[in-house]
Amino acid sequence: MRIAVTGGTGRIGGRVVELLAEDGRHDVVALSSRTAPYDDPGALRAAFDGVHTLVFVSSDGEAARVLTHHRNVLAAATKVAHIVQLSGLDVALDSPFCYAYTNGDTERLLRA
Repeated sequence: MRIAVTGGTGRIGGRVVELLAEDGRHDVVALSSRTAPYDDPGALRAAFDGVHTLVFVSSDGEAARVLTHHRNVLAAATKVAHIVQLSGLDVALDSPFCYAYTNGDTERLLRA
């Protein structure tokens, strides 16, 4: 099975890649801002070609930009059978935590 990990060269995504690849049972692809930039829907679609499972490690930064990135990833991953999103404990719309809204929005989009 082919598994792609966004942010696969970062600290969290890189560790996810290591853990998934450990036993050698899966073809694990570490995606980065160079191979699958969140701002480029076409590059994302190409990177997800043939991917069965996507582990979606969020980008970082200003909330509006992160929301755009998350929406681009989900729009490009329509042919991916399974999406696993690394989210957070607090995803309430009224939370003061800066990533609560962005992660909550993405969780709602995934459910839809």
